[in-house]
Amino acid sequence: MKLIDQFSDPTCRHLHRVFNAFPETEYLIKNASVNTEENEKRADCAFAWPAQRLFPIDSPEQASLSRLYMEEQQVPSHVKEACDKALGIYGIEMPIQEREKVAHEIDLEEYLLPEQKRFRVRTGDDVKLAADALLRNRRQMDVPTRAKVAMRLVDRALHHRTQVPDRILKMAGYTMSEMDPLAAWLEARAERTENEGIKTAYLKLAASVRNEPKKINGTRDDLVKFADVLSELDTAAGLDKLYDRKLLDPLETVFNTTKTAEDMLSLAGRQIPLSVLLNIDPEVYRAAFGDDVVEEFVDEGGIVPEQLKVILPTVPYDLQKVLAAQLGY
Repeated sequence: MKLIDQFSDPTCRHLHRVFNAFPETEYLIKNASVNTEENEKRADCAFAWPAQRLFPIDSPEQASLSRLYMEEQQVPSHVKEACDKALGIYGIEMPIQEREKVAHEIDLEEYLLPEQKRFRVRTGDDVKLAADALLRNRRQMDVPTRAKVAMRLVDRALHHRTQVPDRILKMAGYTMSEMDPLAAWLEARAERTENEGIKTAYLKLAASVRNEPKKINGTRDDLVKFADVLSELDTAAGLDKLYDRKLLDPLETVFNTTKTAEDMLSLAGRQIPLSVLLNIDPEVYRAAFGDDVVEEFVDEGGIVPEQLKVILPTVPYDLQKVLAAQLGY
């Protein structure tokens, strides 16, 4: 397909179409001269695409006009980059660039691994597919990356009002860690390695877990770091090949329960984070439960978290279903 720039659009048909979408660019291009003879005298380096002598960028006006002409055409990325670089030198940021930047950022947000454009989640149906793919491919990622990707998947699941498997919650570091099972798994690893140095390391970790549980059981980030250290030991000991057969992987070893770290409440049989329920307009609760029930957990300051946790489980199941339906669960 032939590309068009300001010197190959004699009727300005393409320009009119693009300009209508970006009328605010008028001040950038109104003084641009489209003189074919002058264009023929330009050096190749004066174009964003020197090899094709297309899209001149040797002045602010020409660079702005060229960028407009690139819109709605399949222009190679290196050509756009050259034009954007020129605009940057001139201190110009066009609306087209801003729209593309925002669209690009929104697009990347759909990926659990945006840097690599992997594990895209656009809909609720994609959540299960992404969870399955993440479990299959988790060993391709180090522990911190694995935890970060799983955390993003949990966030996307909440956004789409769906749920993820318990293994994903563990991988994200969103479940509670119990110290006795963790110590037992560390001791089991010590028994399976013949390397005395690594065996000693496992046993020291197990002793620390048993003797100083508060020191080990810190924030989620601290526990993820602990799992990362454990992963390095497992790899050095050659025990990583036993994952899913005789040993739990490091994140599941550390986050070894199904109890979520964040308060979760049951609503018509669905587990919903307390934070989501607290952000609901009290009037929505009134419509579903009635004034008498809502007065039990709403005061002048809004929803009272501790009261909501007490009252919600006592609400008749049919009324819970009404609220769940209104929330899209």
